[in-house]
Order: sequence, then structure tokens, then C-alpha cells
Amino acid sequence: TRITDSSNIKEAKIKITSPDNSIEDYDLRKSNNIYSYSGLPTQLGNYRITISAKDEFNNENTKDAEFTAIETNPPSINEIITPGPTGKNSAVLIKANISDESSLSEVILKIKNPNNEIKETAMERFGEYYEYNYTDTGLLGEYRIELTAKDLYNNQAISNASFLIIDNIPPRIWNIN
Repeated sequence: TRITDSSNIKEAKIKITSPDNSIEDYDLRKSNNIYSYSGLPTQLGNYRITISAKDEFNNENTKDAEFTAIETNPPSINEIITPGPTGKNSAVLIKANISDESSLSEVILKIKNPNNEIKETAMERFGEYYEYNYTDTGLLGEYRIELTAKDLYNNQAISNASFLIIDNIPPRIWNIN
């Protein structure tokens, strides 16, 4: 912040009102006629600041501004759990451990079957994991999954995995003469 006056500046301060309406006052530091304050927001949300300056004759002026502190880190998809090779027409439980500094707004699962048909669905949280029980496993082969996790600030993370549907039914033998 640049503060100028025809007489000497006696005092330069910043008042910071946090999103929870708590107020903190600090002296601004001067270097080459530039006044500054360095600090990091302690909460997410809207902040109001007031810069005030007083000269040697006690003339005072203030200027107000606002800024918003947002969280910019994406969620962490720590692990995706899929079963080993599973028999045709069997249910497949897909689980994911996901964490975030704020809160997750959605966890979307896309499943592409061996014919490249895509099913998109939301995963639900059960304890420490987000889960989805996939039952459309009538085709043999690899099923590819894409997991997208978004937080309240629209930061997102994407991770991929797959599972295999196999023929686990032994051959039938009949008509033995």
C-alpha cells in the first residue's frame, strides 16, 4: 500500500476483520514509502480490511477493501479398492478412501465396460470409504473406472483403476454314452 502526505506519516495501521467477525489490528511496516503487512488468512471466507494513516498533525484517512480466502488444494484420492478377478454377473464393490482439507461436495464414478459403454454414478460415504456396488457385469473383460472427487471450492482430483470380469464357470459335461 502506498501512503503519501505533505507532512510525515506518524502512524499506518491495518485492521483485519475475519469471517467470524474477530478483529485484529497491526502496524504497517514502511520500506521506501511502501507500507505493508504480511500474514496468511487463518480462516476461509470473506475478510474486510481497513487501512488507516495519520500524519504528524493528527490528520487521518482510511480506506476499506475486501478479499476472500479460498482453499485451492484438490482432494486426495488415497486409494481405490477393487476386487481381484470376479465371475461374470457377480456384484463388484468399488471403494475409495478420499480426504480433503474442507469437505467433499461430490464423488463421481465412471465405469467403462469392455464394449466402451459408460455408466456414471455418485458414490456414497460409508465410514471412512466412498462405495458403489456395481452389478452390471454380464460382459467378460476389463472394466475401467475413473473416479472424480470435488470439494466445496470446486477443486478436483481424478484417479483411475480397473477390475476384471472372468468366466469362472467350469464346462458342463453331458451326453456321455
